[in-house]
Amino acid sequence: MERHPWVPGNRIWKTALAATVSWAVAGVVSSEHPFFAPLAAVLCMQATVEQSLTKGMQRVLGIVMGVILAGAALQIGGPSWWSIGLLLLVALTAARVLRLPEYSVTQTGISALLMFTIGAGSGHYGLDRILETMIGAAIATLINLLVAPPDYTRIFADSLKASVEEMSLHCRKLAAWLDREESAEDGMALQETLKELCRTIEQASDRMEQAIQALKFSPFVQSRRKQLERYRNLLHAVNRGYARGEEIQRLLVTMAEQGVLTKEDRKRWAEGLERFAGYLEEWWLAQKKGGDSISATDSLVRLAAGLPPLTATHWLHALEVEAHQLLKDLNHP
Repeated sequence: MERHPWVPGNRIWKTALAATVSWAVAGVVSSEHPFFAPLAAVLCMQATVEQSLTKGMQRVLGIVMGVILAGAALQIGGPSWWSIGLLLLVALTAARVLRLPEYSVTQTGISALLMFTIGAGSGHYGLDRILETMIGAAIATLINLLVAPPDYTRIFADSLKASVEEMSLHCRKLAAWLDREESAEDGMALQETLKELCRTIEQASDRMEQAIQALKFSPFVQSRRKQLERYRNLLHAVNRGYARGEEIQRLLVTMAEQGVLTKEDRKRWAEGLERFAGYLEEWWLAQKKGGDSISATDSLVRLAAGLPPLTATHWLHALEVEAHQLLKDLNHP
């Protein structure tokens, strides 16, 4: 069920909690108004624990460098219109020379500016800023680690099931196109449908990868992560199947356009695609049970037996077809 827009999501709750705890902890060990602790918590609360760790380390690194450079500049002179510009020029250049991450470079400039102006009259401003940032980043990462993200296992299982069913259905549509000897234009329309299905499955694969990364360091959901990794591997297999299917369909449509797809060829490939659609359904039922089944394996053996053995001539013809397609793609970007 879709969440109402006014109902806070998981990440919003974690961010608010991290900011609250950061203020309370930093207030005990640092200044009376530890603004930078909750600020760091908000900025470091990312979609995954790994991203929170990275963002926290980059932020602390930039702040430490900015505070050191500003502290050195204060030993020479106070803030003025020209000294601020000179400090930022030196700080940002130094961060670039040291090849710091982009976020650290920005933090170096901001921290140097704040330390040089606001912190000029305080002997402990720089240390407080570093300490508060470390507290906020650490608490954000810890909460992100302990509070697991929502369980998307069922959603991705349904997405994988739909991808297999769509592929099976498309094979049957292509078989019907061959069997009824429909026009090449109808075949091209089927090509566009398959391209859209390929884009959909690629998006699902990206979302699944993000969900797996979100569980990378979470100690309480490793079984969920393993299940998602299994779904990812299956989805990659289906994705490869879509890519191969798209190429097979392109060749069939091209042959139909050129009038070289005989009636016997149409019948043979239509029957093969129907059998392959049935194999996909058996394969998915086997995967839901945890692995391959005898029925699905037998179907795969029968499908392979229906294809002629590959010879050197086949491989040479395949190379020629790919070379022609490469030139066509370059000519029509």
